[in-house]
Amino acid sequence: DLSEHHFGQQWASSCLKLPGVWAYLRGVLKPRLVKTVDIQRQAVFGLHPHGLLPIGAVLNTASNNAEFSGLFPDLQKRVVLAASACFVFVLFRELLISGHIFDCTKANFQAWLSRGYSVMIFPGGAHEGLYAQPGADMLDLKRKRGFICLAMQAGVNVVPCYTFNEVD
Repeated sequence: DLSEHHFGQQWASSCLKLPGVWAYLRGVLKPRLVKTVDIQRQAVFGLHPHGLLPIGAVLNTASNNAEFSGLFPDLQKRVVLAASACFVFVLFRELLISGHIFDCTKANFQAWLSRGYSVMIFPGGAHEGLYAQPGADMLDLKRKRGFICLAMQAGVNVVPCYTFNEVD
């Protein structure tokens, strides 16, 4: 139904919500969000590192399953964007959309920013995911600067975020 491209206006797939799956993952993985700076206005959050499945970062930031709202009450409008390839697999796609995670195309990125949303992205991409080894966090950001240019054009800050033990 291509709802990953509809900028939140059409939630055809989100009727599944899957709250039990997200609650189970939070209980098993026990991610913790640590606030180091107060952010009071729209921003682009670059979530690092990117494991094969960056589930810890998603659990900490996605709109319907995170403690993010309590720590950053001024940033209630936020969205997590993931690579287009993530939406190819039917059941995984439904899980992502149920967590309000959408396709990270340039058009989607700009559309969410123009609507006043803070955007969470994984700039390392699949290439960085291939480096995933327990106990070793590697970042691949040399070729991943487009999101910074788009954030600057939109006049929003870029906030680097680090998820410890993501690849473990």
